[in-house]
Amino acid sequence: MEFWIVGQLVVDIVLLFLCVYLVRAIKHRSSGDIADKTVGRLREVMEPVLRDAEKVAKEFESQLKTKQQTIRKLNEYLDDRTISLNLLLNRAELYMEESQEKDKKTASKLHVVDQQKEIIALAQKGLDSEKIAKQLSISVGEVELVLNLKKKFLQMEIEDHPS
Repeated sequence: MEFWIVGQLVVDIVLLFLCVYLVRAIKHRSSGDIADKTVGRLREVMEPVLRDAEKVAKEFESQLKTKQQTIRKLNEYLDDRTISLNLLLNRAELYMEESQEKDKKTASKLHVVDQQKEIIALAQKGLDSEKIAKQLSISVGEVELVLNLKKKFLQMEIEDHPS
């Protein structure tokens, strides 16, 4: 990526020097023929440079879009992982506080990622946090944590990619 930035910078500098050369040539030569020849020569030199600069810019834009898509996918993956980690931490605290008195079998039946998806699905069906917690045999705090994190991630995504 640095190559393209350096390349664009070099092209810009060459263009600047060519423009300065043109201005000086026109100042020093007041004759119309000489000015026309200078402009013609400058045009011959500038056209390939401008074409090359346009190609570099298009390729740079293409690579930038690819990188943005990759970053979006990584962010989605990290969001899922963050929710999973928070669920695991919350579950560990719950087990420590309750001294593993409650029914672990029901709570551990679902994999953490499956459980977070189930929480979101039940919330979308209109169930409140208490009903979801009771149905999945988990704490209300864990349900609210998942729902709040999902809302935050959706808000961040909307703010990062306004359409």
